Amino acid sequence: MVDGIACVSDGEKDLIERAVSDPSARKALVERYEKLLFGFILSFAPFNREQAFEITVASFTHALKQMPRVPRDGVFLEGLFRQALKEFEGIIPGGSADLSSLGEVSLQKKESLKIVREALIRLSSEDKSVLLLRDQCHFSFDRIAGALGVQPRQAKSVCLIA
Repeated sequence: MVDGIACVSDGEKDLIERAVSDPSARKALVERYEKLLFGFILSFAPFNREQAFEITVASFTHALKQMPRVPRDGVFLEGLFRQALKEFEGIIPGGSADLSSLGEVSLQKKESLKIVREALIRLSSEDKSVLLLRDQCHFSFDRIAGALGVQPRQAKSVCLIA
């Protein structure tokens, strides 16, 4: 914990603080987290990149508009992911697994990826969020709890069960 910011490096904390008033810091914040957020959202709708992109843009737009009102306590990233989940509410991923975009990946790897994606689709949004934030984003359980508005022990229990 750094001055009330759970699992945030000094550099990240500084960038968040500067982003409140500095457009170049806001740009750096977007560049730092856009791929992470896009990948997270794409995991919910793995066959709809356009929709994932739109949700990513809407989430950043909302989060950046909130910057002047966000207390400098490091909740930006958690709020960004929370907003992405709100944007995604009610959208049910669908479609068949089109893995042709993976190019030269082995058939075995494509089959494994298909199984994992199908398993993720069957999870509840909250359970999927916990697993993806932990695995892809390397969030601590405290940070996951902040992003999802749950207790850290709930986040831990999802990872233990899965």
